[in-house]
Amino acid sequence: MQDGAMGSHYRFRFVSPGATHNSVVRVRSNAAGFPPLSTLHYALSTFRRSLWRAGTHPAIIAAMRAMGMILLAAVTAWAGGCSRREARPSLQQAAYDGDEAAVRKLLDAGADVGAPDTMRVTALHCAAMQGHAGVVRLLLSRGAPVDARDFQGATPLYVACAFDQRAGAELLLAAGADVNAATDAQTTNRPLQVAAARGYAGVVELLLSRGASVGAVDGEGFTALHHAAFHGRREAALALLAAGADPAARSSGGATPADEARRGGHEPLAETLAPKAHTNGAASEGPDTAPRTNHTPPATRSR
Repeated sequence: MQDGAMGSHYRFRFVSPGATHNSVVRVRSNAAGFPPLSTLHYALSTFRRSLWRAGTHPAIIAAMRAMGMILLAAVTAWAGGCSRREARPSLQQAAYDGDEAAVRKLLDAGADVGAPDTMRVTALHCAAMQGHAGVVRLLLSRGAPVDARDFQGATPLYVACAFDQRAGAELLLAAGADVNAATDAQTTNRPLQVAAARGYAGVVELLLSRGASVGAVDGEGFTALHHAAFHGRREAALALLAAGADPAARSSGGATPADEARRGGHEPLAETLAPKAHTNGAASEGPDTAPRTNHTPPATRSR
């Protein structure tokens, strides 16, 4: 899919089944020399929108979404600082493995508790992602920066929420983690949005109880409820509604959560979310976009 690197940019050419439609998307590379996952995700989303406008059958678009998730998972496995054993510094490796004794030994020997790797991933990111609560607690006690950001702007709390690591998330929040910290400017996703998109209702409830903004929007105007709706995450959606999420909220393109539920093929949830104004008629078909959830953590990316 990569058509070639052009200085600090990459060009991607996507060809639809039967080669009846193609699209070229140009994205920036990051400092490490390869496209950030958020830009790969943007390229895939742009191509799917062009297919939609061209009248491509929804089944083909759904297949493209599935292939996109596989691609993002593969790229994450290659590029992610917490997933490349050969590239991880010793402290990050020990934190990733949950080896509390090794982490303590390294810190006692003078290892920098907040030192990032080449992807700006810290040991706290690694421990949070893997759910090693003991290591998270140790790193925090030694002064690990609780809101450190990786190359996509994700904090340890965001990573913990993306992997359903509630215990680690509780420790981070208790240490003062910013519950509403957004990722990079291109996607501006927050912990609540990624947890909602992945259906982690327990994490959603935790974040809401700690002051997460239920109406915060990402770079395309999608709320956490839009994300939960598109992926059919009923329990997460109900938790958001109970916390005051607005079922009539519209994205930048005009879509309501009910529109996104229908776009994702979740009609029963769409009926639950449909504002009263839509009960006597067809709901809006919405824009040619769908909510995107940024970050590292992998195969779970929402698009």
